[in-house]
Amino acid sequence: MLTATKANALLRLLYAVYTKGMCSSSELAHELGIHEGLLRRMLMTLVEGGYLQRVTGECAQRCGSCSLQQICLAPDSAIWIVTEKGRRALQAYIR
Repeated sequence: MLTATKANALLRLLYAVYTKGMCSSSELAHELGIHEGLLRRMLMTLVEGGYLQRVTGECAQRCGSCSLQQICLAPDSAIWIVTEKGRRALQAYIR
């Protein structure tokens, strides 16, 4: 069951993803004051609920010679995009 406290924490995470743009999971975890393992579980909950979409990198292990190495998504990295459903939830949360 999703309690009000858990829902608030998920909305705080959704808001952080929406407002921060690109940042690492450790930065998000630090900002929210939670452990990275909990952050990963929360992100997956938001994905499963349709509030976030995960975009993964398609690196073929050629990073060493790539000029975009510093901004490239490594195979185990992801960018999180707030979906339309997530934006509607944020609009209701911010009001």
